[in-house]
Order: sequence, then C-alpha cells, then structure tokens
Amino acid sequence: MKTILILAVFSLMLTDINAQDYKGDKLNLTLEDSSKPGLLAITWGIGDINIQSYEGKQVQIDIKTIADANEANDPTISMSGMKKTLSSSNELQIENKSNAISIKNFKIKSTINLTIKIPKEFSIKIKTLGKGSITIKGVSGLVEVSSFEGDVKLDEISGSVSASNTRGNLTVNFTKLESANPTAISTLKGNIDIGLPSNTKTTIRLKASRGDIKSDFPLNSVTNTKPFKTAEWLSSSINGGGGELTLTSFIGSITVRKK
Repeated sequence: MKTILILAVFSLMLTDINAQDYKGDKLNLTLEDSSKPGLLAITWGIGDINIQSYEGKQVQIDIKTIADANEANDPTISMSGMKKTLSSSNELQIENKSNAISIKNFKIKSTINLTIKIPKEFSIKIKTLGKGSITIKGVSGLVEVSSFEGDVKLDEISGSVSASNTRGNLTVNFTKLESANPTAISTLKGNIDIGLPSNTKTTIRLKASRGDIKSDFPLNSVTNTKPFKTAEWLSSSINGGGGELTLTSFIGSITVRKK
C-alpha cells in the first residue's frame, strides 16, 4: 500500500515510492493485478475532476493546484509507506491497494483540478464537497457520483449509473444501459439530459416537479416529442422494458434522447 499526503501544490520529497512513478505534479500508479477491474474512489473539495479511459494499464494522475493568496508558494509534499489519517483540511491523500485507488482532498480554500486516465474496466465513486465540474468518459464499470455544485457529464458509459447533483446539470450518454443493476439519476436544481441507444430496453420512471419532460421515446400515451409537464411519477416501458432507469429533477427539466 502506498499513501501520499500532499499539502497544496508540490515541492517534492520522496520516501518509499519510486521516483519514476512521480514526476512534477503527475503520478503513475500500477495496479496490483491489471487483468482484473479496478476501483477509483474520490472525495474532493473544490475543483474540477476529469476522468477518461485509455488503452494503458496504469492509472495516470495529474494534479493542478490554484493556491489562494494566503498560502505559501512552495508548500511541501511528504510520502510514507504507512497509512496516515488526514490531520487538517488542507491535505490530500492518495492510496493504492488491491486494485483500489482512493483519492481524498478536503481542501476548501484553494481550487485543485484533477485529471485522471484509467483502464476501461474500472468502477468509479466520486463525492464532491464544494464547487467543481465532473467529466467521465469511456468507462464500463459502475459509476457513482454525488456532486455538491457543478455540472456533471458522463460520456460513452456502458455500465450502470447512480448520480445525484445538488446544483448543476447532469448529462449522461450511454453506449449501453446495464440491465443487471438499476440506474438512478437525480438533480435538486439542474437539468437532466440522457442519451440512450435506440434499441435500449428499459423500464423508465421520471419525475420533474418544476420542469418539463421531453423524450424521443414514446412514454405511455405521450407519443410526441414536444415538452410536457407532470408533477407525478411517470412510468413507461421502452422497447418492451428491461432494467430500471429512474430520472428525478426537483427544479429542472428532463430530456431523454434517442441516439
């Protein structure tokens, strides 16, 4: 197990991690068994998160920090072979163990942007505590997202999704909707936009308390593609029905597009 504690930006001090794994603000992590699916779990303070799959076997992490005026220009980084707990809200922790990578950032005074490349067979769990956008592209595992504030875009997704957003829009484009596990997508204040392949079989439930609903797929008696309103739950089978897809927006519209 490798644990990294980072304070704000990065000056470098290495112990127990190979120097070739860490270059500037970039970190390459090797999975314990690259033939098996991995898990990426992120808890994030303020900043954007961008995750994309690629053909490689390592997890590539790129960290960009925008420090506030009250912080030092050259904060330190320390690395240890032993797991440590976060001792202040200004620390960032990265842990690599048994094909599971955990990244935690509780920083609330500076913006830290995170860019990650992962193998395609990966599940992702993200929880944000502050403002920042989330972009995920090209993964086939389970995707779980809980966003506090900022737009969320999930593209080329072939697994099941559990995503919620307190303030911001939520867009998901599926290459395939996983039927074995239910998918649930919700916003408190923001629009939902879902893209599904035309042959998708799903049982869909929708509710937009204060917004319009528009669907390229027939929804029960609603066969046109014009927006309509309903404050009640609307359930319908698409292409004969299948895995459950639930879409909920309290203040915002819901659009279901046929790809």
